[in-house]
Amino acid sequence: MLKPNKTKYNKIHKGRISPLIENKANKLKFGVYGIQAMECGRIDFYQIEAVRRVIISILKKRCKIWIRMLADHQMTAKPAETRMGKGKGAINRWVCLVKKGKILYEISGANSILIKQALLKAKVKFSIKTRLIGPIV
Repeated sequence: MLKPNKTKYNKIHKGRISPLIENKANKLKFGVYGIQAMECGRIDFYQIEAVRRVIISILKKRCKIWIRMLADHQMTAKPAETRMGKGKGAINRWVCLVKKGKILYEISGANSILIKQALLKAKVKFSIKTRLIGPIV
């Protein structure tokens, strides 16, 4: 669900994440509250799904959630104890490259106390530093 159905090329280079601050997706567009990245890094699609489940388990269906990222870069890995050479490894996982300042999730339409609880529990699931933004913080 949180990875692309089809990509142009079979495997891509790992690449580097620019240390510059995000200047397009750094403000709330859809919701009133949100989670913002405080450093650059790679977010696995398992983390994206875990955060979505935490938010839904607390807020049920009383709000609208926007996920502002997509895990569109594949990471490859070779099996353990494999000799060097013989090409690039198979696709292991999908990740989203995140710059500092990017809005990751947005929420609107529920009690602000419940939203703050949900976002504080969701913050722990990320592998990078994040902060809450909105009128409650």
